[in-house]
This record gives sequence, C-alpha cells and structure tokens, in this order.
Amino acid sequence: MEDPYVPVASALHFASQLEEKMVPFELHIYQKGKHGLALADLRTDSKKDRSQSNEQAATWKRLYLGWLKENKLINLF
Repeated sequence: MEDPYVPVASALHFASQLEEKMVPFELHIYQKGKHGLALADLRTDSKKDRSQSNEQAATWKRLYLGWLKENKLINLF
C-alpha cells in the first residue's frame, strides 16, 4: 500500500481483469513496503539501513511457490 509508483487500485484492476478472463491468480496486498523490494530480505537489501528488507512482504516467495504448485505449474517434492 506504500508504493508510490503502482497504486493499489492498479493491482485490483489487474486482478479484476484476470478474474473476468478466468485466469487463475492470487492477490496479496501488503500494508508496508516500498516499490522494488525484490526478495524483500537481506539477500537483496543493498541499503545500509536495511530499508529494503520487509519480513511481511518477504512472504511473497513462499506464497508464489505454493500458488505454482497448487496450479500444477511446478512439481515440488
């Protein structure tokens, strides 16, 4: 919700369009987090003040892998 470059309304509109076309999707909107957090953890945080790390937003990786598995797009053991 803090992203000044991509408003939440854009994500909602995109999700609405996916739903209309019956394309599988999940939508997770995080309250905190700047634009471009990448992995949102220390692996991709190049800032000394750790401003690119966000524990909540970093959950997107696990959620994404779960979505891929659920939709049979990858096979995890």
